[in-house]
Amino acid sequence: MDKYFLQPEDTVLLLVDIQERLLPAMRSPKRIVANINYLLEAARAFQLPVYVSEQYRPGLGATVEQLDFSGLEPVWAEKLTFSAANDSCLQWLESTRRNTVLIAGMETHVCVYQTVRGLLRAGFHCHLVEDAVSSRSRQDRDAALALLRDQGAIITTTEIALFDLLHEAKTEPFRRLSPLLRDRKI
Repeated sequence: MDKYFLQPEDTVLLLVDIQERLLPAMRSPKRIVANINYLLEAARAFQLPVYVSEQYRPGLGATVEQLDFSGLEPVWAEKLTFSAANDSCLQWLESTRRNTVLIAGMETHVCVYQTVRGLLRAGFHCHLVEDAVSSRSRQDRDAALALLRDQGAIITTTEIALFDLLHEAKTEPFRRLSPLLRDRKI
């Protein structure tokens, strides 16, 4: 399939290190959480498999409670490497038989950057949701986004990704997601 098209049957959602002790240090933490929750609602609507990484949980805490995983069965993976594109993640991705990864998380220039770079190297199509990733500094975030675009990642936004997954109105996923999109303020 063309790497620029999000097809629900070929897409997974990968959330990188959205953890208790990291979130307060990020730029626009409320916006990041809200946009990731929109992506989680899309995962429910389209039955997308979800993978959640946590970087050294004893030091950075658990994934933040503000994220709504209800109705989902995410795969949780603790890691010590910056990249979540490790053997465990790659094996999981292979088991899903899907080739497109929708990615959100933090920090953009460290764990997200190294994860996307690793996934690209492994041959996956990566759609990095730029309004659902963050770093402590705008400069680091922007540099990481530019580097990843140069390496072949698709830089997208929450709304672009959701409408791309929807493809059309008058479907059950559209009815489910349209109130969220209509009332979206962030």
